[in-house]
Amino acid sequence: MNQTGLCRWCLGCDVTVRAHGIVAPWIIGKKADVGSLTELRECGSCGLLFFSRPFDAGELATMYSGYRGEEYFRARHRWEPWYSAKLNHAIGHDSQTVVNRRAHLENFLTGYVAETGAGLPTKIVDFGGDEGQFMPDLETIRDRRVFEVSDTKPVEGVEQISDWDEVAAFRPDLVMMCHVLEHTEDARHLVEQAFNALESGGILYVEIPLDRPPRPQSTLSRKAYRRYTTWLATARWRWIPVDFLSLLSRRYLGRTMPGMVVKQSEHIQFFDRTALDLVLAAVGFETVRFSEYEASSNIPRLHMKALGVLATKPRVTA
Repeated sequence: MNQTGLCRWCLGCDVTVRAHGIVAPWIIGKKADVGSLTELRECGSCGLLFFSRPFDAGELATMYSGYRGEEYFRARHRWEPWYSAKLNHAIGHDSQTVVNRRAHLENFLTGYVAETGAGLPTKIVDFGGDEGQFMPDLETIRDRRVFEVSDTKPVEGVEQISDWDEVAAFRPDLVMMCHVLEHTEDARHLVEQAFNALESGGILYVEIPLDRPPRPQSTLSRKAYRRYTTWLATARWRWIPVDFLSLLSRRYLGRTMPGMVVKQSEHIQFFDRTALDLVLAAVGFETVRFSEYEASSNIPRLHMKALGVLATKPRVTA
């Protein structure tokens, strides 16, 4: 297995290619070719697992312009027939998931305050927070902002902002980044921006899905496998059954079987506790609490554990 490049999270150079893969055909929107190829890489320093290929502007628009809207659903459902309209609507809007995610953060915050004597937050920014529906419902909170660049309309009582200058001017004492960092190459930069914008003593809450794929077999890192994957994706009738079996083998067997595919979809990197702790500390945060929980949903495919991390910006002492 070849070593290549830097880790975009910890900036370490101990990076190894674990598997050849391809960008999901519904994202590239054209016949698969060499430009669709990607590599699944692993950082030996922090443990981050990540895909190497950046998305271009058109691909980002396919995924996040009108996120989970009708056009998004049609594009994805064409290549993933198991991706249903019910599932598409439920992501971010399933009522039980919203309730559980909010309750978890409320309990997390109040437990931290009770243990340390710190104050509860009063001004919140939820980065990438959709409509702002996941913000905790605490009596101390007097001002809520959602950092969102899409055309989503925020819920009542939440104001939308769209750049870090606005966040810095707002001076929040809680920044939320929930189910965001796994989507972007700029994850480290976003954490640095949050650190700079937070008030002294402020809290960063990060939540990530625990969806790290199983360690690929060594055959998946060979050049022949790259050619095989590209060939599969040139025809929808070939790709769909293999992609579906690949999904089943990862989810229910915990491994990628021979002949299956490695697909770069919306989640382009996969964190664990060690990776988060290492870089949060490097940026300047003090990591104070971790919590794993399941935001249960009415749709089985949404059943996945999440890892919550509470980190604080050290107080400046005179």
